[in-house]
Parts: sequence; C-alpha cells; structure tokens
Amino acid sequence: MILAKDGDGAERVTREHVRRSHQALLSGMDKRQQQG
Repeated sequence: MILAKDGDGAERVTREHVRRSHQALLSGMDKRQQQG
C-alpha cells in the first residue's frame, strides 16, 4: 500500500514536470515567433 502511494506520487510528479516542460517549450516557441 505504501509502495502504491509512492508510485502514484512519483507518477504525478513526473506528469507535472512533463507538463511544465511542455509549457516552457511552447512559451519559448511563442517568444521566437514574436521576435521573428
């Protein structure tokens, strides 16, 4: 049960990290397009 909770937490953190990285990537692309 504890392992399951740790696994779920790790998965949630990973998804959050991926989502933020994706948003940062899109933000960077938007800035490049505006400058270009």
